[in-house]
Amino acid sequence: NTSSRMESNSKKNKIHLSDAAAELLMVQAPNASLNCRGVVPIKGKGDMTTYWLEDLPTQSCECDSDNINLRLNTKQEAFVAL
Repeated sequence: NTSSRMESNSKKNKIHLSDAAAELLMVQAPNASLNCRGVVPIKGKGDMTTYWLEDLPTQSCECDSDNINLRLNTKQEAFVAL
């Protein structure tokens, strides 16, 4: 799966995002700092545009649609709630 490939093609202490994950993160945390890694050959997936998460400022948001509270404190705690 894509998340496994992002991990295996990442670097130590870096958060590696697919294009789809980066788009979702920018909706949920628009102040997140992403750095485009460029097109990377991903085994079993082909060439993919990927991103590094450089910084995720502290913020809180509430998602009314599912009554979910999402708190993002640091990039180590970052997640995308679906």
